[in-house]
Amino acid sequence: MGTMRLAIYLIVAAIPEPIVNLKTVKFPAKVYHGGQIQRMTRKEFESIM
Repeated sequence: MGTMRLAIYLIVAAIPEPIVNLKTVKFPAKVYHGGQIQRMTRKEFESIM
């Protein structure tokens, strides 16, 4: 790693959780859909449910 900061090499893991109540989700939210993670508004999310 040399002189680079260690923070660059941190791995961020997303924990999949079922959504029980949409009121608990802060939008825009990151959603795994179509094989990729994308940011969606509430309206976009509701259209894929």
